[in-house]
Amino acid sequence: MERKGYRHKQERRHGAENVPGPADRQRAILDRLEAAVGAIHDSESFRRYLDAQARFHRYSWSNVAPILSQRPDATQVAGYRTWQSLGRQVRRGESAIKIIVPMSIRQREKNDRPHDQHQDAEEPVRLRFGIGNVFDIDQTEGDALPDVHVPTLEGDDGGRLYDDLARHR
Repeated sequence: MERKGYRHKQERRHGAENVPGPADRQRAILDRLEAAVGAIHDSESFRRYLDAQARFHRYSWSNVAPILSQRPDATQVAGYRTWQSLGRQVRRGESAIKIIVPMSIRQREKNDRPHDQHQDAEEPVRLRFGIGNVFDIDQTEGDALPDVHVPTLEGDDGGRLYDDLARHR
């Protein structure tokens, strides 16, 4: 249920009727997530999803699916500042891959003044989710990343390796 006058205020704030607000952008990413999850039902899509999940093991499934749907050929993704810290720069004009990110919000009491520094440690923190931007390495230029060779185990090699590791516990 939309509050009376809310849409009008939102339009005025953004300056145009067709400019999406934060809720619209969040709805769009959730719609893409829903569509990506629906596409997983066919076996080829599921295989691509598993390949992407292996490449982006630090990301939740709810972020791997949007990454895959927005940039199926993505291999390494990171935020803008992370790429800069690695000596790389996102090329001008590249479109970000939208993902869902957690945000910690400090809640102040109504009678708290923003300049009361002594209360920062006592403020309750609320977790909410918003939209974050990441970029694939192909959207960047700069220093080469270190190449780490990971050997592929074939046959019984994995079993022997596991047995060796289990003995050293």
